[in-house]
Amino acid sequence: MPNTWIFQVSPTEIDLRDHLQRVLTGQADREGEWPVQRHARQMQAQDKVLFWQSGRQGGLLATAELLSGAYRQPADGDGPWLVGYRLECLVEPVLTRRELLNENALRQLSLLKRAQGRSFSVTAAQARCLNRLLDGRRQHFPDYQLALKPESAPPPALPRLTERISAQGLRLSADLIRRYHLALHSGSALVILAGASGLGKSWLTRAYAQAASAKYLLVPVAPNWLGPEDLLGYQHPLQNLFQPSPLTRFIQAAATGWLQARRQQHIPTAYHLVLDEINLARMEYYLAPLLSLLEVRRRGEEARLTLADGSELLLTPNLYLIGTLNMDETTQPLSDRVCDRSQIIELSLEFEQVKQLVHSQIWGDLFLTLWPELERLAPIAYRSLEDISRYVQTAESCGCSWQQAFDEQLVQKILPRLRHHRDSSSLERIETLLPEGFPLTRAKLEQLRISLKSEGFASFF
Repeated sequence: MPNTWIFQVSPTEIDLRDHLQRVLTGQADREGEWPVQRHARQMQAQDKVLFWQSGRQGGLLATAELLSGAYRQPADGDGPWLVGYRLECLVEPVLTRRELLNENALRQLSLLKRAQGRSFSVTAAQARCLNRLLDGRRQHFPDYQLALKPESAPPPALPRLTERISAQGLRLSADLIRRYHLALHSGSALVILAGASGLGKSWLTRAYAQAASAKYLLVPVAPNWLGPEDLLGYQHPLQNLFQPSPLTRFIQAAATGWLQARRQQHIPTAYHLVLDEINLARMEYYLAPLLSLLEVRRRGEEARLTLADGSELLLTPNLYLIGTLNMDETTQPLSDRVCDRSQIIELSLEFEQVKQLVHSQIWGDLFLTLWPELERLAPIAYRSLEDISRYVQTAESCGCSWQQAFDEQLVQKILPRLRHHRDSSSLERIETLLPEGFPLTRAKLEQLRISLKSEGFASFF
């Protein structure tokens, strides 16, 4: 049940009547922010607000609805608490102090007894009495649209974004960056970057956000997540207090930025929310409410996410949901429902990219010779190549030959990815292509061939 509050406006600060007339004629926005001190933690989205102008000519002039709970800007700062609101109705004629005092139920209003402050609580009985007095006086504000709508702001220029991302050292093609850019701004509820571990999925999300001057939050998904509370926060059973998650605070900050942008008529900052390894848990369990509401937002409707304590978060158009995804025996498959609401971009490592990465390495020629067969066994990623390079360099500084170090890396970094392989030809070709030596790799290949012959498949472990 929404609460009701009275916000008192001093005529020395704001001429509320003049502001309301400007809203009526479309010269001012219906939405705004209000500083609160008392009751900040009790206020939540969809609470009702009555705006009271103090002074002799004052009275109750307008009604509104809260768009958010109380927040600070920045979220981790020590600034004043604020709430976002939207004006709903002009009160005409004005509901005066004398009329309030004539009602027994309203004589105990905290506004009338202690008029110092900006915000005052209203009991349920007092709210019912006020609603009765307001019957026939409410004049709804027209829903004017601002000249600049933040939700229709153009995406950042792609060529400049590509330059900034490449300058960060990201080894991904301009074509892939373009696809990710278009997917983000196509209106899909979710953008998923899929591929083997170490291909740069998370790196791309961070580099793009930095290049686009967007706010960024990466949330690692845990395999034991079973419900929305794991993602959004929970109600503490003993303290009876809501424990928000970093994600809920991030969504609140996005809504705050968007509301400020609407009021000030400028383009809002984008907020990129990344769920890392999104399919370690069943997405239908923990992500369902958020995914459904993002689809509601996509249709142009207002989307509000209900939290465990009954409060709500507004999902604004400047919030982008992104996921990184691996597919192996530890992850969950994607359902048709998730695929239907997503743009899915698969990352892979191509031969020409590998060639550019290893051509200057002493072991590069041998690796390129082995590459076609190694790739058939298991996917290889940028991270693996960087690790091999560092390992060989460190080994040489310790007096080991590069051949010995590379032999060790084949069995420590490449072959452990082998799972349920059923073709012996690749194993045989790798052994044939290896130069003399490489005892560790040859021994492991022999063990895999024996396993394949006896079990019908070969796995490293």
